[in-house]
Amino acid sequence: MLNLINEIMDIILDYLPVQDLLNASLVSKEWLDYIGKSAAFRKKVVINSNFYTDPVITDKRQYKSLNIRQHEITKTTTKLIKNHEWHTVYFNVQKVSSQKEFVGIIEKMQHVKNLKVMNVAITKLKDHKKLSLSSLENLVFSDVAVDTFETFLSHHQELKTLSLRFITADILNKRAVREYVIEFLILNSQVSQLELYADVVNELFKDEVTQIVPLKLRSITLNLCDVKDSMIKKNIEDFLKSQESSLEELKILFQQKFIGRRKYPQYQWFLEDEDSGEDEEMEDKCNDISILFNVWNNLSNLKKLTLRFFVNFVDNMEFLLTLKNLKPNNCIKILNIKHIGCTIPIRTVDRIIKLCPNLNSLYISNLNPSVINLCSHNLKLLRSINYSIEMDGAINVYDTAIKPVNDCNKFIKFHKEHMG
Repeated sequence: MLNLINEIMDIILDYLPVQDLLNASLVSKEWLDYIGKSAAFRKKVVINSNFYTDPVITDKRQYKSLNIRQHEITKTTTKLIKNHEWHTVYFNVQKVSSQKEFVGIIEKMQHVKNLKVMNVAITKLKDHKKLSLSSLENLVFSDVAVDTFETFLSHHQELKTLSLRFITADILNKRAVREYVIEFLILNSQVSQLELYADVVNELFKDEVTQIVPLKLRSITLNLCDVKDSMIKKNIEDFLKSQESSLEELKILFQQKFIGRRKYPQYQWFLEDEDSGEDEEMEDKCNDISILFNVWNNLSNLKKLTLRFFVNFVDNMEFLLTLKNLKPNNCIKILNIKHIGCTIPIRTVDRIIKLCPNLNSLYISNLNPSVINLCSHNLKLLRSINYSIEMDGAINVYDTAIKPVNDCNKFIKFHKEHMG
C-alpha cells in the first residue's frame, strides 16, 4: 500500500512545474526530504554552479540538469561534469582559455541531450578540434562568437533542434557566419527545428540557400530585423516555400529601429477603434511582414503560426490589398499574435485571423471588440482565446465586449492575463 501511495505521489509531483516543486520543498524539512528524493525533483530541478560557490551534490539525488554560470571553470565543476550523466546543460562561462579546453569540457557531457551555450569567450582560437555529441538532440547558441560555433561543425546523429544567435562582434567575420551555418546544416540535414536570429538571417540569406541545404523542417523561427535587401527577402521566401510539405510551425519575430511613436502611449489599451490613434509619420516603415504574405499560399501544412511584434508600424494599404488575394489556410489551428512595447496593425491582424477559418486556439495581446466579434461569429471551431491586459482600467472595457460572445459561440473560453 505504501509503495502505491509513493507511486501516486511521484506521478502528482511530475506534473508540477519547477517553481512549484521548489516552493513545496521549502514548506518544512519533512517536505524537503520527501520531495528532494522524488524522481520529479531529480529530473526537473537544476543544480547551479554559479559565480560564487561550487555546487554541492549528494549521491542520493541523481540530478539530470546542470546550470553552469561562472567566470571560468573550476576543478570542482569539471569533476561534477565528468562524474554525472547530465541530460540538460546550460553553459555560461565568461572565460575559456582555448578551444581545446572548451572541447575538453563539452566532450565530458557525452549523455547530454539539451545543450545551451551562452556568453562564452574563448581566449586562444584556432585549435580546430571538432566536437561530436552522440546523444545531443537540442543545441542552442546565444550571444557567442562564431569561433565557438565552429567547434561543433560535425555530424550529431540525434540532433533535432538548432538555435543560432551570434554576438554583434561577428560583423567583422560575416562571411564565416554564412559558411559555418551552411556547413553545419549540410552535416546535420536531419534537423527538424531551426531557429535563426537577425544577424544570422541577414548573412545566411544573402545568397541562395534552398538548393545548397537539403532540409525538411517541421518548425522554423525567424527573427527579421529591417530586411531591406530585396535579394535577402527573396531568398528567405524561397527557403520557406521549399519547406511547404513538412513545415507545421512557423514563428516570426519582427524588429526594427523606428522613429515615429504614438503621442499618448499610456492610453494605448483604450484605442480599440481601427481608425483612432494613428502613429505619427515614420521616416522608415517596417515592411518585413510582406515576407509572410508572399509565402502564405505555400504554407499548406502549417498548423501553428506565431507573430511577435517588437516594432511599431501602421496598417498599410499595400498589405491589406495583398491579403485579399490570399487563400484561407484550413490547417492552422493555433495562432499567437503578440506585441511588446509597440503597437500592432489592427486591420492587418483582423485579416490574418480571417485567413485561419479552422482556428482552435488564439493568443492575442491586443484584444479589441473587432477581434472578439470576428472570432465569435466566424470561427466556429475556436475554443480558447488567451489575451493580456496591460492596465487594470481596461478590464471593464474588455469584459463588456466579451459578455455577449457566448450567445454566438458558447464554446469559446477566455483566459485573461494581467500585464500591469
